[in-house]
Amino acid sequence: MTAAERAERTRAADDLCAKAFAEAGCPDVGVALVAVGGYGRQELAPFSDLDVVLVHDAVVETGDWAAKIWYPLWDSGATIDHSVRTVEEVLEQADADLRVATGMLDVRHLAGDPNLSWGDAGVNWLLAGVGNLVGAVIFVATSYWYLFLKDHPEQSPQTTVETAERA
Repeated sequence: MTAAERAERTRAADDLCAKAFAEAGCPDVGVALVAVGGYGRQELAPFSDLDVVLVHDAVVETGDWAAKIWYPLWDSGATIDHSVRTVEEVLEQADADLRVATGMLDVRHLAGDPNLSWGDAGVNWLLAGVGNLVGAVIFVATSYWYLFLKDHPEQSPQTTVETAERA
């Protein structure tokens, strides 16, 4: 599939999501629909699902609109991976689940209040994703050392550099 075809698939999905958001009667302020993961990166290949989060301020009560938004997406035949969360709940999920955190690195605004995806909340999403990712990299590096290098110091990068310098 070409980049142009993926871009067209993404544009069609964006239009579908924006229309569903508008028709569901979502509030204009304090609620946003965002794409995350592969959909957020605009990389919709055949059989890709639409990863979307309906995010809302804690003071905004979710009403019927929070359920209505999904029906047009399901009716279109799209496979959706969706959730309804406050900004705080999104951040808690990112802290608890690396998959959620990495998906948040690719958050993209689709509809509604842009302050929830591009303002301070968006910065918090990104920082939570990056923070979790950095923690994961440290964990993997430490685990690799413990499992493979602690008993074989001659294979560690520092030992290799010191050996090369002596030669």
